[in-house]
Amino acid sequence: MEKIDYKNLRQMTVFDLCDDAELLHKLNPLFPDIETKEEWIDSYKKSPVNKAFDFIDLADMTHNLDLRDAVEKVWGKELNSFFDE
Repeated sequence: MEKIDYKNLRQMTVFDLCDDAELLHKLNPLFPDIETKEEWIDSYKKSPVNKAFDFIDLADMTHNLDLRDAVEKVWGKELNSFFDE
């Protein structure tokens, strides 16, 4: 399996890393029945840290430590601020 380059993780979405409909539904129970792909992606504009949480959940569900580490590097300050509020 080819290693994924996460250097542009902020520009990516879970759809760039996952095409498994069942797994995507576990990440967001509203998808695809209530919320479309476009609405899900648009929701990141309202709360960018939610993208990080989706990546963390995806990493945990797929046991992808590289993704988990990349998320913590990219969104570390935002995640710490979120939990300090």
